[in-house]
Amino acid sequence: MRFGWTPDQFRALTPAQVALLRREDERRTVELGNLVRDAVQNAVANAMRKKGKKPQPLFRKRPRRADEKKKKLSKKKLRRIEESAQRLKVR
Repeated sequence: MRFGWTPDQFRALTPAQVALLRREDERRTVELGNLVRDAVQNAVANAMRKKGKKPQPLFRKRPRRADEKKKKLSKKKLRRIEESAQRLKVR
């Protein structure tokens, strides 16, 4: 396993901790294998695509995080709108 520990640190672990580490190592190995499989599958599909067809991207673009100032302003505006809507309902 690739954890960067000394043999003494590894020997100090309990059997339950070793089992958890092995499970995590297996999960990581499977995840990396799936990434490689998907990348190869994507490359083959892009290599065999018809002419004029757009290639499939390997990864989807992640949305950008919202600016904190804009987020606070929009929350304030939303509160004002909700408060005014509640006032209209009361009348």
